[in-house]
Amino acid sequence: MRDDIDTESGKATQNWPNNVRISLMFLSRLPVPDVRNHPPSLASAMGAFPLAGLLIGLLAGAACALASGVGLPASVSAVAAIAFLALLTGGLHEDGLADVADGFGGGQSTERKLAIMKDSRIGAYGMLALVFAVLLKVTALTAILQANPGFFALLALFGGLGAWSRSLCVALMATTPNARGEGVAAHAGQPDPEVNRAALGLGAAALGLLIWPAFGLWATLAVFASSCAAFWLVRRLALRHIGGHTGDVAGSVQIVTETVMLMTLTATI
Repeated sequence: MRDDIDTESGKATQNWPNNVRISLMFLSRLPVPDVRNHPPSLASAMGAFPLAGLLIGLLAGAACALASGVGLPASVSAVAAIAFLALLTGGLHEDGLADVADGFGGGQSTERKLAIMKDSRIGAYGMLALVFAVLLKVTALTAILQANPGFFALLALFGGLGAWSRSLCVALMATTPNARGEGVAAHAGQPDPEVNRAALGLGAAALGLLIWPAFGLWATLAVFASSCAAFWLVRRLALRHIGGHTGDVAGSVQIVTETVMLMTLTATI
């Protein structure tokens, strides 16, 4: 993630190529052209988060298909794909999950929880959260790979889940007050309703158009329902513990919803 992006709030713009580049600069380590000299605000560019998530997911899906195609066992291919996905994002969302687990688990007051979340060191709660999240994702993906889904299905899997999970990050920031007056999420500003609608529309379209043909209607509906439930749970916990969201909470939404969706798919194949 680059921290030299203009992060002042603003209205949605129609400059989708720039919005996608800004989103990729923020969400990934991909070497995209730098547009920081004439960028839209980060808040207005968030409408393109699902498109960035789609691209990141397609790359991870291709890596997973390649690993499986050369004859690696399903478990090894799953580990390689999840590791490559973390490499693409620089562990951005995993870092958020660890910080949230440490803060919510170790702090007694709201101020203490926010202070722990801001600390770059990882504690026992954060380590356990990361271990369980990675184990669940790898195990679920292994089960899916053992069903021999095919190249397109793997692209659809990672692309659809990557797009939808990142649209839910935008929904969190658009519908939940900021819990801290500083940090990336605070400086980014709150996405306006137009940006939120754009993100949710693109994310839902990617989920439906990719997961439905590859895994069927019922699997798509189950994935959608489980992701909404996971989103609601993370948002509710954030409101209860710190009174709103931070960038770490948004990262947790991505990881938790993606993990839950993978787990849901294992019950439908």
